[in-house]
Amino acid sequence: MRVILTDRDRCAAVDVGIALALAMNKLYPKDAKLDDMAKLLGDDATLAAIKAGKPLAEIKAAGEGLEDYAARRKGVLLY
Repeated sequence: MRVILTDRDRCAAVDVGIALALAMNKLYPKDAKLDDMAKLLGDDATLAAIKAGKPLAEIKAAGEGLEDYAARRKGVLLY
């Protein structure tokens, strides 16, 4: 199946990234290199929650830093 993203405003990119990090950590805990995400996330609590394998909903509920990230992200989007 091929999916094409045509409306970036309807794609929850942060959620997708966190879900991928959670999956990588679960499937490949020795190879995931989650610490490399620290600079991108900019929030130590979110990174710790990902490492702990907490559910996405719980991470989002506690993620004050995610809102800050979303605001910072808008300034660097190319399109």
